[in-house]
Amino acid sequence: MTEEGTIFDNLETTETQQTQETQQTEQQTEQQQTVNNEWLPEEFRSDKSFEKFKDISGLAKSYKEMQSMLGKKGSAIPTAESSPEEWQNFYKSLGVPEEATGYTLDVDAELKLPETLYDDNMKKIYQDVFKAANLTPAQAKVIWDARNKYLVDEIANQQTEYNKMVENVTNQLKKDWGDKFNSELNKSLQSFRYLFPDTDPKDHPLVNNIDFLRTLNKIHSLIGDDKIIQTKQTPNSAQAIDAEINEILNNPDYSNAMAVNHNNLVDRMVELQQKKLALKG
Repeated sequence: MTEEGTIFDNLETTETQQTQETQQTEQQTEQQQTVNNEWLPEEFRSDKSFEKFKDISGLAKSYKEMQSMLGKKGSAIPTAESSPEEWQNFYKSLGVPEEATGYTLDVDAELKLPETLYDDNMKKIYQDVFKAANLTPAQAKVIWDARNKYLVDEIANQQTEYNKMVENVTNQLKKDWGDKFNSELNKSLQSFRYLFPDTDPKDHPLVNNIDFLRTLNKIHSLIGDDKIIQTKQTPNSAQAIDAEINEILNNPDYSNAMAVNHNNLVDRMVELQQKKLALKG
């Protein structure tokens, strides 16, 4: 009895033929690659990175193109074994200045940074640091600008905190002294002048301390206005003299001829004006 085949038999036969043909093609390709790579040392013939090179001429051309591209991008990065001269040439290729003065450190005028924070001495410190680190001018500028921005923000924050503190002290003293705030605060300042004749209140670390101001006020009440005016020494700086003159001008007794302390204030004003003229002369 004759066995009849099916369509599936044809499929199996076709798959077998395709498998055999694929194996033959792969073998031929391997043989061809072996022939093409015979110019390579044996340990490199199986390396896929050399498959695109048909001969040593192609490899040499590719190497030359690579070196050309490296030359355009810059010097090769030195290693720990590189000489100081090689490192110097590398930094020079990056644009690092040969001298520290090669870093231009400008400050944006809109920042309103105090000049004491970017004077020549301060700039020199940063220039030396940048050079020691072999930074490019662009890298140095990023650090310099960030430093200046930080200082401006920090100063603004400190000023905000200072203003809050002064406001809190003022509000508390107004609550304590009520309508007599100006006159009582003036007494505190008179006591301050009496105790610190050569010191401007702005320069004293406790001038905005509420307990310190209250103590000065009590001292004034214990010593008396007349004694403070009469025994107070004349300050030796123009700044301190101007501050006391403003203090007297703000004293209501100075403009009130009927006030008990009026004459003492007038005499003190004359004394201060004479001292101020002597300092100028």
